[in-house]
Amino acid sequence: MLVPPARLVLKDGLLRGLEGLKGLGRLWLSMRGAEAEFQRNVADWAKGGPKPHGFTREGPPIATPVCELTGVSHQLIEADECFAKNRPETMRWHVAFLQTYVSGGDLHATAYWREYLGARLSPEAAQKKAMRFTALYDTIAARGCRPGSYVWLADFASAPGLQSQFGFRYFRFDGAHRLSCLYVLGARQIPCLVFSVRTQVPRTTAPLSAKPGQLAV
Repeated sequence: MLVPPARLVLKDGLLRGLEGLKGLGRLWLSMRGAEAEFQRNVADWAKGGPKPHGFTREGPPIATPVCELTGVSHQLIEADECFAKNRPETMRWHVAFLQTYVSGGDLHATAYWREYLGARLSPEAAQKKAMRFTALYDTIAARGCRPGSYVWLADFASAPGLQSQFGFRYFRFDGAHRLSCLYVLGARQIPCLVFSVRTQVPRTTAPLSAKPGQLAV
């Protein structure tokens, strides 16, 4: 059974009973879409920006190799490495937004509202997403992350040459809001699902396979 590190996941430090089973169920259901989410994030990241309808990172387009996920394990990863994919943007958007929320500032004046939400969503949808973000922060601050809730990273060090091509090791493709909440609350080691990667292989719809000691999905 995959048991998340206690202090960062549940404040009482234990994953028990029905709540634990619910967490594993959520994890299993969400991970069925991991490959598609990874591919979408790589494509968005490669485009660069700024772009009028939202972007992942600033900078010119970058050619990326064909790669896919092959296995997954649970690990604690340093927060700085979780941000590596687009640290300047995530700090300016997500983290600064939460810091403004905590200090009681004007959320509509933040870069997250103007550059991130406003570029992607209608005013009504932007308001709802911002409220979900602050509600997530309040929930994690009060009770910790719910079981089965992780930041997802692709480990480019698991395939020859990928880390040097992208310029960093861990490519975050889910959990930016959760990561930002934990970071603002003081966490510097983040519970993550870390996916191994391979390159230049035929596309497949087969489920991810796990190495010994890893979580099969």
